[in-house]
Amino acid sequence: MLTAVPQMGLLDTAAKERIHEASLSILEETGIQIDSEMVANTLQEHDIPCEVTGKQGDRTLWRVKFDRDTIMKSLKTAPKTFTLGGRNTKHDLYLDGKGSPDSVYYGTLGSAPVVHDIETGERRLGTLKDLIQFARLTQQLEHLDFFHVSVMPSDVPNSVVELYRWKATFENTAKHSITAASYDAKNLPYLLEMAAVVQGGEDELRRRPIFSATECPIAPLFFAERSAENMVGLARAGLPVIIYSEPFAGASSPVTLAGTLLVTNAEQLAGIALTQIANPGAPVIYGGVSTTMDIRTGNISFGSPETGLLNVATTEMARFYEMPKEGSGGRTDSKLVDCQAGFEKQGNLLLAVLAGANLNNCAGTLESNYAVSLAQLVIDDDIAKRTKRILAGITLDEETLAADLIKEIGPGGQYLGNQHTLAHMRQELCLSDLCSKGTYEDWAKKGSLSLEEMAQNKALDLLNVSEPSNLEPVVVKELEKILKSAEKAHGLT
Repeated sequence: MLTAVPQMGLLDTAAKERIHEASLSILEETGIQIDSEMVANTLQEHDIPCEVTGKQGDRTLWRVKFDRDTIMKSLKTAPKTFTLGGRNTKHDLYLDGKGSPDSVYYGTLGSAPVVHDIETGERRLGTLKDLIQFARLTQQLEHLDFFHVSVMPSDVPNSVVELYRWKATFENTAKHSITAASYDAKNLPYLLEMAAVVQGGEDELRRRPIFSATECPIAPLFFAERSAENMVGLARAGLPVIIYSEPFAGASSPVTLAGTLLVTNAEQLAGIALTQIANPGAPVIYGGVSTTMDIRTGNISFGSPETGLLNVATTEMARFYEMPKEGSGGRTDSKLVDCQAGFEKQGNLLLAVLAGANLNNCAGTLESNYAVSLAQLVIDDDIAKRTKRILAGITLDEETLAADLIKEIGPGGQYLGNQHTLAHMRQELCLSDLCSKGTYEDWAKKGSLSLEEMAQNKALDLLNVSEPSNLEPVVVKELEKILKSAEKAHGLT
């Protein structure tokens, strides 16, 4: 049996080698900047040169330069395949460094401060209740494979907001979860304790990590204290880190896409080196999510066609290193659940997955990731379903070619109701629960609903039957205990 799978590429081998060599040159001659004494000490213990270059407030700034051998050694020790765990094995995600179609996944996108209220239409600050709803709905949606913690709640203490987010996530979805580990490095041990409780111990957590952490360099080439220390801390714990490079072409990287690609790749290599120096063999994901700045407004533009091109190119560089990849396809700059959101999301998501991006976090987002919508989440599940069908390609064998059937039916015949049609239609044809496919009269009889209204109704129906994802009561109590300990450490009552 042959399956013809569509693929997308931009860079030939010579182009990848050129980007790689230029990245090594930048890291050797210019290096990166960090403001973490702990990370500087760790690097110096491994004979990585760190030079003090000044102060930023009360923090010391170090310039770190990586030689070629250090980078190449780190690329060798970074694992090429590993599994991201769900709360049970049916939600496990196997990642490979080749971008195989069966290693491509879809999920939500996180940390939006604003929510579009599904019942009132109000655009407002998000709450912990909103986060719980997004987690529960993601759990229900068939074609979303992981939950990137969607909402930044405004109604919990800021000093421990990440722990509230993780607790709500662990309690309300069994799928693998992704977001920044901690906004205060002091909270990382509490998160690790929570995750170990949920997954049944530290050993099981390392074997099937229930969460991955996005840690963002500040483009260009600056690894701030929190991100750098979290990278090192998570690597030492043997847990996956996504090096979430997000330069904006024309603002924090050159306006040329090639220059932005080079900044992204250099940051990726530096981040990979940090994790492998801390713990050789620690799981790490190439997280190039570079995009553009709209030069007319100064806003970032995830819905731009250039973002799609950057997704392809960064994914190809990850494939060059045989590293698992997270991309930024499927995002939009639209302020509404509308046509703009649809074509920006589908177009750039398709480019990313055809290039082989393993993790595609996009579902539910609007406004360049600043806002989220439950209706958009449902629509994006349908977009993921369509994209999965395209990525599955065309199966070519004697049964699917159906030459004997074509001869039998002959000219002017029809295949509706034929046993061959009944046997294969659900595998061959992508059937949408949302999109209108009948006549205008059928659509009018059903209430003349827009796509957004259909998605709203489906979201509310699923939330009405949704329950927390069955954590044992003793585990829930233990999570509450850990959260209270963290609050006490921060002086909260």
